Amino acid sequence: AENYQAAINVFSQAISLNDSLPHLFSNRAACYLVTGDHERCIADCSRALELFFPVVPSNHMQRAKAFARRGTAYANLAQLDLALQDYGAAVKLAPDDSKLKSDFEKLKVAMMNDTVR
Repeated sequence: AENYQAAINVFSQAISLNDSLPHLFSNRAACYLVTGDHERCIADCSRALELFFPVVPSNHMQRAKAFARRGTAYANLAQLDLALQDYGAAVKLAPDDSKLKSDFEKLKVAMMNDTVR
């Protein structure tokens, strides 16, 4: 329903009941990203990545999403080096995802243009 603030509230309540479920942090991070709260998105993605452990094939896609979301938040904060690292990690986890690859290539170009200035 695109009511992201309500979703943030629900995920926050769920996290207060059980803070060991990485999907709760990852989903709340997605809401923070859409609402422009990049710092909180980064924090939630980082927590989700800690909880999606150990790194096994069954959690590669969830980890890739968390890396991509965090990378996008970093890019929105003009921290392109960190964005590039996260997108690189996401592509390694999901090498067949053409959207991730495309975004990764766009970030490389943006970073090169940024360093040329």
